[in-house]
Amino acid sequence: MTAHMQIKIKLMLLKQLINKISNRGQTTSIFFLKISIFLFILFFYSNNLFSDEKIGLALSGGGARGFAHIGVLQVIDEAGLKIDYISGTSMGSIVGGLYAAGYSGKEIENLMTTLDWKSLLTDEIPRNELYISSKRWKPHTNTNFPLNDKFVPHLPQGIIGGNNIINKMFDFCYPDSSLYDFDDLPIPFRAVATNIVTGQKKVFKSGTLHQVMRASMSIPSIFEPFRIDNQLYIDGGISDNLPADVLKDMGATYIIGVKCNTPMRTKNNLDSALSILDQTISIGMTRELKHSLKYCDLIIEPNLKNYSSSDFLKIKRLIELGRESALSILPQLKKMAKSHPKKRKIFSMNTKLKFSSIYVVGNKYLSTAKVREYVGLKTGVSYSKQDIENSFSDAFSFSLFKYIYPEIKKNGNDNILFIHLKELENKTLGLDASYDYNNLLLSISLKLTNYIQKNSRAIFNINLGAKHALNIDYIKNYGKRWGSYFHIFPYIEESTFYTYNDEHHKTSSFKAVQYGTTLGTGVFLKKLNVLEAYLFYRKTKFYNGISLEDEDFESVKNSGLGLKYYYETIDDYSFPMKGRKIFFRYYKSFKNNSLGIYNYQQLFLNSLTVFPVNDRVSFLTKFNLGYSDKNNETAYNQFYVGGFDNFPGALPQEYQLPRYILGMASVRIAVNELKTFFVDLESDLVQLPEVSSPYELGKTMHCYTLKLGLNLPFAPLKAAISINEQKNYIFYLNLGHCYDPFEFSRK
Repeated sequence: MTAHMQIKIKLMLLKQLINKISNRGQTTSIFFLKISIFLFILFFYSNNLFSDEKIGLALSGGGARGFAHIGVLQVIDEAGLKIDYISGTSMGSIVGGLYAAGYSGKEIENLMTTLDWKSLLTDEIPRNELYISSKRWKPHTNTNFPLNDKFVPHLPQGIIGGNNIINKMFDFCYPDSSLYDFDDLPIPFRAVATNIVTGQKKVFKSGTLHQVMRASMSIPSIFEPFRIDNQLYIDGGISDNLPADVLKDMGATYIIGVKCNTPMRTKNNLDSALSILDQTISIGMTRELKHSLKYCDLIIEPNLKNYSSSDFLKIKRLIELGRESALSILPQLKKMAKSHPKKRKIFSMNTKLKFSSIYVVGNKYLSTAKVREYVGLKTGVSYSKQDIENSFSDAFSFSLFKYIYPEIKKNGNDNILFIHLKELENKTLGLDASYDYNNLLLSISLKLTNYIQKNSRAIFNINLGAKHALNIDYIKNYGKRWGSYFHIFPYIEESTFYTYNDEHHKTSSFKAVQYGTTLGTGVFLKKLNVLEAYLFYRKTKFYNGISLEDEDFESVKNSGLGLKYYYETIDDYSFPMKGRKIFFRYYKSFKNNSLGIYNYQQLFLNSLTVFPVNDRVSFLTKFNLGYSDKNNETAYNQFYVGGFDNFPGALPQEYQLPRYILGMASVRIAVNELKTFFVDLESDLVQLPEVSSPYELGKTMHCYTLKLGLNLPFAPLKAAISINEQKNYIFYLNLGHCYDPFEFSRK
């Protein structure tokens, strides 16, 4: 009941009292009338003097613009104003939910400004967090489509699964993570989402806080719809972008609305299909917003006209704009503040928890036992919050899940853990296009994960363009974080090789077709090491290309056994800023009439170390060593020197050698805060065999290179200009993944 309604009722009672007294005697009536009026007025004013106005706060959506809510909350805290009820939509549900859970406006700012929003919004797994079983393959696709049971490609429900966000919300909400009734929070709270099946507004007044906040901010087509109790929800802004009416139902008598939503686009900004779709959604949201504003007694609208819903890197300025809008009405907020000091209940849980039961929800391909094995948590064992978070982060690093996160529920004194997940499709079609120094390569890959066998991965790859190839790579692991594996890699490929003169011009070419198979077995350890012993067979046929004279090439067969080792901790394959990578391979080929014509051995070592100087500058060193005790100018197994990543002072594969040593030192600078634009200053030194004695190293060459890199969402873009000791300039432009993704598997 509002204060206005209370006044009307009391006036009605006063009128009834006066009428009743007027029916009595004149003298008595006057006396009793005066006494009654006096007592009633005393009752009336004393009751209103100590009445408690219930203040509700409604926070709108708006994406990054919603960070302005944080600044408003800080001013509310400074004014000493006690909020009795709070509701929120989308970003408003995240900020409002944290405030309701006991965080102050300043504490929420500290949480939000220390987050890596790029990682949160992309679900990107830093390469150093991947398990070595996934690092065997370099990145080799830039567009991936999930396949249904009939192997038909389809678009996903959303670009982002939201794994990193919901796990971060679990981290923030952990003190209240087992709380069910939102009225039991320090401030009673409501969050709004939209049921995508029925189109109806869903007001959450109970549940698991981090689940509800994630459901409320599921922007259509960007984030996947979020499942709670077998219902699918999208962004609450679709049905109610300023849930002020919800506060009325909670009992608020005075409502403050904070409006940070994205405005309608102007005519000039409707220039694409995406902008039309966005405007279509905004039409309905704006209509609902106008209805919600009628419930607000006070509206705070920060001046956000120069900011969009995607400006997550401008969070501090957005918070400041929220502060400025609230400071303009600070006297009014202070006047509304309660006479008693603001008190906030703070919930807490034990430092460590034991789970009486663990359940898995949402698995389709993996068994419940396998999911629990990936997470690694067990019943009856005490775990801290950090233990729980690390376990789920490790499980996500296996690259099997769209999302996987914890939910904790209480049953009396027991703690029950629910593992919620959505698996990645076990069948994926990957496409890739790369351009490297006038060579265009198209790649198509069918990836099957845990499809042929449990705990297995198969890749069927076709390359067209500069190199024609068919690669089939199959690995069956026996273990998760560590264990052994079996590996088979059959392939066939056709390549073109060139010879060059001293001016780096092509003088002739020849083609080679090779097919072969590698059979290996090895061991791997967590995220760092893999060691494999293998047998191999390959046959190569050479053909004339463009040449001044015809040459007769013989077929070359090789077979033998080898050992290879891989270690990697770099944080990004294309533009690492920290970590180390080591690849070692040794094999011995045997002379056999049917399987091989050469008896020789070969050793290769590639080592890259990246030392971070600070957050934006790193120092890189690389050392390559190639050695073969067989010198054959037409052998397919020569080492190749030259190219963007292997001595840019020479053209790609300009030198085909039996042995070489290369050293590189470079300074890498991440130009922008997002670390998407890089500048490298590089110096390379390579030592080649002597012309007169090819088994001896002697000739030395060096070059200096300026490299520019752009880490685009779909593929890396790289450019370079290099000058060698002959004062020749060589220019490079690379787009995409310009390397052999099967280098570890091939030999």
